[in-house]
Amino acid sequence: MASADAPATPVKKAKVKHSAELPVESPIRITTRKPDKHLASRDQFTIVNDFTADLMQTNIGENNNKFYIIQLLQSTQSRYLVFTRWGRLGDVGQQQLVDCGDSLDKAMQLFEKKFKDKTKNNWCDRYAFVKRDFQYQLVELDASESGDGGGGGDAAMGKLSAAQIEKGQAVLEKLKTAIQQDPNAVTALSGEYYSLIPTLSGRQRPPPLTTMERIEEKAALLGTSAFALSKPCTSENRQAIRKYFSYLRVFLEAMCRMPQKEQTLWRGVSVDLFDAYEEGKIITWWGVSSCTSDENVARNFMRSCGGSCTLLRVKCKTAMDISVLSMFPGEKECLLAPGTQLRVLQRVRHGNIAEIDVEEVGRAI
Repeated sequence: MASADAPATPVKKAKVKHSAELPVESPIRITTRKPDKHLASRDQFTIVNDFTADLMQTNIGENNNKFYIIQLLQSTQSRYLVFTRWGRLGDVGQQQLVDCGDSLDKAMQLFEKKFKDKTKNNWCDRYAFVKRDFQYQLVELDASESGDGGGGGDAAMGKLSAAQIEKGQAVLEKLKTAIQQDPNAVTALSGEYYSLIPTLSGRQRPPPLTTMERIEEKAALLGTSAFALSKPCTSENRQAIRKYFSYLRVFLEAMCRMPQKEQTLWRGVSVDLFDAYEEGKIITWWGVSSCTSDENVARNFMRSCGGSCTLLRVKCKTAMDISVLSMFPGEKECLLAPGTQLRVLQRVRHGNIAEIDVEEVGRAI
């Protein structure tokens, strides 16, 4: 599950001039990004510097919802290759691997040519990227993205950066105005939103965002906003929530429109809650609480935190399943509203892991 802290806006990187000699101090090396997960024997390759581009194009009128991935790779034999994969979002699609031998210069030229062919932008200008009509949009992924997203798979293009999500939010604001003042612009703006915030739609065309309800739903489900909201919700300084009142209203209204059901959920957290969660105690979760219906998802997140952690099993009455709307449907994410109250049923400790059972008993707001 995602962290409750909103990711920081990425630091703008210096432009990279084309050169066969990569300056050590110039581009920021993406150390966590792996080659595309659908590349055979990908463990034999590494991405050269930051030469990886995730592109997306949605045209609702033409039922286009397609991705294009470009990566410049170096093999364990010190050969340079350019990998591309493309297709409809959600499909594995097609792929190509071009071997440029020991020539880094040749590989860089090919990478930059493919990038310009698809976007009409130069690679060296990517930090001032301008979306061109009928061309691909550059999608900025979070620095923690491992490379296991992208086209096929549950995470669509991968975990988006905070800046990318902010761009999507800006388009939603344009859509609110367009619905009232320029309905003819709604379809194009909807395509712009889906290009920035890749969304799986199967073989169907992505639905135009033609109503305020749909826009509010998208705004509520852009995960970074929910997590940014959680911090002031849980702060002892209640004044910190004031600037979020408008968003909180929209968020709660969107949640009220969603079906709620009784089910058991799981939540993994990176702190030890054993002492705080005494049996019989009523706990209030003031933040927007993200849980999962898949125990393995919660356990895997908990293990990835390292150190002491807690696994909560939550017997819910008002769980809202957002997995079909999420950018990460494989996480089987469900939300609990701010102010959800829970009674602690039992707790047990296994080494550095606290396992706690709670049940929903009401809501404080």
